[in-house]
Amino acid sequence: MRPRRILISVLATVLAVMPLLLSGCWDRQELESLGLIQALGLDPSSDGRGVSVTTLLAIPSQTKSGGGGGGGEGPGTFIITMEAPSIYEAFNKINTTVNREITLLQNSVIIIGDALARQGLLPWIDNLIRFREMRRTVNILIARGKAADLMQVQPKLEKNAGEYFQDLIGLSKSNGMFPITTLNDFMYRYEAYAQDNYAPYLAKYQRQPAESGAGQGSGGGQGGGSGPKQEETPKPPTEEAKDIRCIGTAVFHADKMVGALDNYESQMLLLLTNHFREAFLTIEDPIRPNFYIVFRLIASNPTQIRYQPSGGQQRFRVQCRLEADLVSIQSGIDYTAPDKEALLGKKIAAELTRRIRRVITKAQKEYHSDIFGFGNKVRMTTATSQEWDRFDWPAKFPDAEIRVGVKVAIRRVGVQFQPPQRR
Repeated sequence: MRPRRILISVLATVLAVMPLLLSGCWDRQELESLGLIQALGLDPSSDGRGVSVTTLLAIPSQTKSGGGGGGGEGPGTFIITMEAPSIYEAFNKINTTVNREITLLQNSVIIIGDALARQGLLPWIDNLIRFREMRRTVNILIARGKAADLMQVQPKLEKNAGEYFQDLIGLSKSNGMFPITTLNDFMYRYEAYAQDNYAPYLAKYQRQPAESGAGQGSGGGQGGGSGPKQEETPKPPTEEAKDIRCIGTAVFHADKMVGALDNYESQMLLLLTNHFREAFLTIEDPIRPNFYIVFRLIASNPTQIRYQPSGGQQRFRVQCRLEADLVSIQSGIDYTAPDKEALLGKKIAAELTRRIRRVITKAQKEYHSDIFGFGNKVRMTTATSQEWDRFDWPAKFPDAEIRVGVKVAIRRVGVQFQPPQRR
C-alpha cells in the first residue's frame, strides 16, 4: 500500500505544480487586432537608397461574404504604401495610419518591381527570410514596372486579390507558360551557386473589345516558332488597364535581373528543369504547311541531362522523351497511318529541339545565366565546396557545348479517330 500512496502523492504534486508552469495565453493576439497582409509589394524608394513597401490588407467585414468580383463596391482589400530604409521599418510607418498591427501570417505572394530586381534582391531577400512571420513557401513574382501599380488592379473573378495572384500562378501546371518560384527556391538556387534564379514575370494588361480583333492580346511570341503569328509581348497598357497577365519569366544572374523569356521560351525552360507537365502547342502541318496541327504536349518522362566533359570542354547531352495527343488537324490528313504518324512525331520533335536550342543560346550568349541547372551536374563531380568555387562555373557556362535530343510519341488522336468526311 505504501508505494501506492507515494504514487498518489507524486501525481497530486505534479498536478498542483503544472498550472504554475504553463505560460497560458498572456502573449496572445486577438484576430480583431491584426491587419492581415494578403500580398506584399517592393519597389525602389524615391531616394534610391531604401525601399517602397506596398501592402494589400484584408478588410474582414468585406471578405466574409462569398462571390462577387473584385472591382465592385467592396473589393475586400485596401492598399497602402510607405517608404523606409528597410521593409520592417516601413511596417512601423504603416502602423502610424492603420489601427491594427499588420502581420505577414497570411501573406501569399511577394511582388517585386523589375527596377528593384535589376538593382539586386539580396539585401531585401535577407531582410525577409530572417523574420519569423515570413513563410519560405510564399511565391515570388516580378512586376514589369512598379509592383505598387500591379497591386492596384482589381480582379474580376475573385474578391481577394491575394488569392487571385496565388490561383493565377497555380495555372503554370496546366499551360507551362511561366514558372513557379517560392522564397525558398530563390534562396536555394542563390546559395547553391550552381543554378541562376528565375521567377514569373507579370504586367498590367488591357483587355481588347471583341470587335477590335480577336487576335489581339492573345499572347505568345517568337517562341511559338512556325505556329500562328502572335505578339511577342503585350504592348505597354494605358492607365486604364484593368487586368494582369503573366508575360513569361524574369531571368536573374546572381541576385540581379538581367532579362526575360517570353511565354513559349518559358515552356522550354520548364521542360529542361522538369517542371513542365502539359500544354497545348501548334505547329505547321508537315505535309500541307499552309495548315496547322494542334496537340497537347505531355511530359511523360523526366528530362535527362548528362555531363560529358572532354579535353577541358564542358559538354552536356539533353534528352527529352514526350508524348503528344492530337487535338486538331486542319488539313484533314489522316495521321493515324503508321508512316504519317511517325512523320508527325519527327516534325514535333524537330520543332521542340529548335525551340530548346534557341532558349539555351539566349541564356548563354545574351544573359550569361544558367537558369537550367546544368551547373548542378557539374557540381556533383567536385569533392568539396572549395573545389567547386575554384571551378568558377558561371564563367564557363556561356561556352559550354550542349547537345539536345527530343523524341515524341503520338499516343492519342482525340475522340475523332479519322478526319471528318462527307458521304
